[in-house]
Amino acid sequence: MNSAQAPAATVERLGIKVDQLILEVGFDQSDCDQTIRDAITAKTGNKFLDATSQEVVDAVILWWLRYRDWETDRKSTRLNSSHSRASRMPSSA
Repeated sequence: MNSAQAPAATVERLGIKVDQLILEVGFDQSDCDQTIRDAITAKTGNKFLDATSQEVVDAVILWWLRYRDWETDRKSTRLNSSHSRASRMPSSA
């Protein structure tokens, strides 16, 4: 969030409207902007829906954790998933 911009202005810029249903993914109290969350719920008048909801939603708020060493983490994840796939492949005997 641009620190010079008020949370309500950010919500307007996102195009969020009154009565919309918003799905929230990746919420963690330690690293999500609570002022944006509050501004969204104030604007919509609704609580966030979670992944268990069966509702059709108007928007999705995705909180993405920025890793300090994202490139290394990404490579490690790819290597681990490749290894996992290889170990499940049938052997050619």
